[in-house]
Amino acid sequence: MFENASWPRLSLLALVSVLACSAEPTESTDEPLGEARTGLVAVPKVAAPGAASFVFPPTFELTNVWYDDAASGRVKFLSHNGDNFFWEELYDVHPASFNLVWTLKANLTAGMLPGLLNGQGLNLTLSLGPKTLFRGTDLTNGDYFTKLTASAAASPKDGCALGKQCLTTTIVGSVVSKFPSTAELALSYTSVTFGIPNNTSTGKVSAFINKPSLFANKIEPIFRSERCVHCHSFGTPEALYEHHENLFAGYGFEGVLVATDHGHRLECAGSCHDVSASVPGRTFAETKWMAPMKDMNIDWRTKTGPQICQTIKQHLPTVAAMKEHFFEDGRIAWAVNDAVAPANIHLSRAQPGNYSDFEETMRAWILGGMPCPQ
Repeated sequence: MFENASWPRLSLLALVSVLACSAEPTESTDEPLGEARTGLVAVPKVAAPGAASFVFPPTFELTNVWYDDAASGRVKFLSHNGDNFFWEELYDVHPASFNLVWTLKANLTAGMLPGLLNGQGLNLTLSLGPKTLFRGTDLTNGDYFTKLTASAAASPKDGCALGKQCLTTTIVGSVVSKFPSTAELALSYTSVTFGIPNNTSTGKVSAFINKPSLFANKIEPIFRSERCVHCHSFGTPEALYEHHENLFAGYGFEGVLVATDHGHRLECAGSCHDVSASVPGRTFAETKWMAPMKDMNIDWRTKTGPQICQTIKQHLPTVAAMKEHFFEDGRIAWAVNDAVAPANIHLSRAQPGNYSDFEETMRAWILGGMPCPQ
């Protein structure tokens, strides 16, 4: 039972009237009784005249859906049309979480909301399609968590309108994005307190289906570019030596190069390659000129796009490892932004040919769940 809250009470006479009316047949209408969509919420239809019944409108209305866009560092709100919010990203990446803002409309008072969250008299659940989500205290121990938001600012980041009381349910992004087309959301509570009817509020987020793969369209072409393929395909000191001997033919070089085993990598002796100035104004943690050995199994010529994607995730299993390799490696910066070899030989750059564009593309994939093409 809630403390310090004034609960609505239904008289015994009203309850008897409801039961009596609900047992009477009603006149046929063009549409069956049930739920009618109004805005973003489901409103029960009132029975035909002569069969009056109590109508309990949805307690909450889904008024905003927003997320933190890690790639841009900005908060983004989903657009909507009628009862449908739209996920408008071009590719199959998703944010770490979605924030659903439910505005209090009816049935409960603002003073009852803390008790609603704490399970005092009412049990709150959130469903996504047929699945009832597991509620935790944060995203590390549940599918979602819920907090109270009340806006005193004109343009609040939390999406709760000025002067309103809201519940914000934060859902793991990968949970929502797994739905094939439309994520049907239902915020419900059941009552263990006399006089408080059970209630469900609904909303939906559409257009997760058929999103093209960011990896297949933007990232795989980078890995299949000549610069990346050459480096990843050497595999042995002999292959590395032969490549350089052919590259410098006609430039007065004898092709003398010493390649040494360096763990799972081949390291060029001497200081032929200087990647420190590959991107003006940038410094990189890794600047040694090395290539992977064959036992690392990252020769991209032998793999399909999905296999390349899965292999990358196996070798770099965390976001931190991804960032270290792709954003702190001067050799990658050289391949994308410079591609000038010793003797001032200008080679073709890896896609997209600009390091800032490369960072933007990779960051969107890394921070967007790292989905692989199917």
